[in-house]
Amino acid sequence: MKLVFLFFIQFFLPAIVFGQSLKKDTSYYNGCGWIKERTYADSTIIFNSCTGEYNVFNKQGITIIEGRMGFNCGCEFLKNGIWIERYSLGELLSIGSYDCGQKSGEWIYFYENGNKKKIENYTKFYADSTSIAMPSTFLNGNYFEFYNNGNIKVLGSYEIKLAIDCVDVIIPEPPYLTMKQVSGIPKNFMSGTWYYYEKNGALKRKENHEN
Repeated sequence: MKLVFLFFIQFFLPAIVFGQSLKKDTSYYNGCGWIKERTYADSTIIFNSCTGEYNVFNKQGITIIEGRMGFNCGCEFLKNGIWIERYSLGELLSIGSYDCGQKSGEWIYFYENGNKKKIENYTKFYADSTSIAMPSTFLNGNYFEFYNNGNIKVLGSYEIKLAIDCVDVIIPEPPYLTMKQVSGIPKNFMSGTWYYYEKNGALKRKENHEN
């Protein structure tokens, strides 16, 4: 119960901060979990704590956000699973997946006319003995951008590498001193040859990114 309450504070309050006045605030228990509904001037948010379903509707009743939140990443509700966003008239804006609050796998973005706008790929980096970093996701692999007429705009790829750096590390024993340690910090870099095109499909330029 405490976790659900904390999520409501964390996730629903920003709508008030950004200027949307709350018009309706209801919640009820459905035998499995709490259903929370908040209605603002321009949108309605409905969250099911049992299934994790999270939906946002605009004032026309069109679903503009459809996704899932979950506890399975620890003691917080985080975006986890398929996440879909739409323009105000219902056209697809983006579709992808979250893994414990971080983008994962392929993400596709669209123009309002239905043509693809951008394709990104995310990969989770797991720390090893050479890195102190927590698992996190980075752009990795193929990357595409398109013009609204469907023609390719940018074609390239990213690669995750460990950037060696000197970082502060706290010794986990009294007197808890801080020491310097050389460690690998994961970063993503533009990799290989990137191609840039004109709107008519003609090649504009190429850039080489050999790291």
